[in-house]
Amino acid sequence: MSALDFVSSGIQGLDDILQGLRLGDNVVWQVDDIRDYLHFVEPFIRRARAEARKIIYIRFAQHAPVLAPAADVRLYRLDAASGFESFSKQIHDIITKEG
Repeated sequence: MSALDFVSSGIQGLDDILQGLRLGDNVVWQVDDIRDYLHFVEPFIRRARAEARKIIYIRFAQHAPVLAPAADVRLYRLDAASGFESFSKQIHDIITKEG
């Protein structure tokens, strides 16, 4: 894999432990409070912006947004209650469109 296949989490220690994130990796965080998740989101987005990466925000939860609206953020609002089949098709369509 080349260096272009890796993405930084924005947290050097986490990158060292994970040996970087690979494009296409799925990262799942289980948190008790959405504010705990922000400790990971904010550095990741800062780094993505610094590297001029595409930022796609797929929003389907009821909690406060984790990203503020911005010109460099593509926001998709989905209804997770529409059922698994419909929801997963919407996700697939976004991935197909955005790459």
